[in-house]
Amino acid sequence: MADLKVNDPNLFQFIVDFINKKVTVQEVEAFQKMEYQAQQLYIKNYKARA
Repeated sequence: MADLKVNDPNLFQFIVDFINKKVTVQEVEAFQKMEYQAQQLYIKNYKARA
């Protein structure tokens, strides 16, 4: 996880937000159904949730 936090902080934040129930299971399922390029763009533009 430490490597992920350094190398891909937006993906790390997405995972943290899911663990903290700021991202729903439905959102994760929708993310998983996306094409690879769409997933990359989603993570690139992901912002932490308040």
